[in-house]
Amino acid sequence: MNSSQLESSGCLPNIFQPVPSDWRDQLVLRLEQRPRRLGTWAELALYGALQCLDAHGIDRLSAHTVLRVACTFGPMDALLLSWQSCASANLPMPFDFLQSQPSQMLAALSQYLQWQGDASFVAHDNFAALETIFQNEANALQHQAQQLNKPWAGLLYGYVDLKPVPISHWRLIA
Repeated sequence: MNSSQLESSGCLPNIFQPVPSDWRDQLVLRLEQRPRRLGTWAELALYGALQCLDAHGIDRLSAHTVLRVACTFGPMDALLLSWQSCASANLPMPFDFLQSQPSQMLAALSQYLQWQGDASFVAHDNFAALETIFQNEANALQHQAQQLNKPWAGLLYGYVDLKPVPISHWRLIA
């Protein structure tokens, strides 16, 4: 099934276009090096996050930015790759398994975005609800920051999945 078939079937909303086929090469150019010790899922997340920040002219996330990552199939796909590696080598590969864990993706994003702060992962399959959830969370966090007279730099969220087509769609709500 190609991306236009997915869109028309309702599986892939129009706003979640597949990443370009050369996204990994673009990531290497952007970082000026190949990311080390990252699985494909984390690389895909990093690619999308950097694209979003570049579009906003931001080099580095503020510590007062909240980070959210969502997906439908991500950990399952990454874990499946780990099991395939295990089946071919007859031994479990700890690195492959670690890369299937959402916490490792968040750690990689933190490292490459030079950021520390509030981050979490959400497994979700309703794209419209996800947009609403993150918008409501951003509004509540901004209101709370204003009430406490604390800085607020926004909410950066992304939807990242390897299948059915690689997707890394990010939005900054500031």
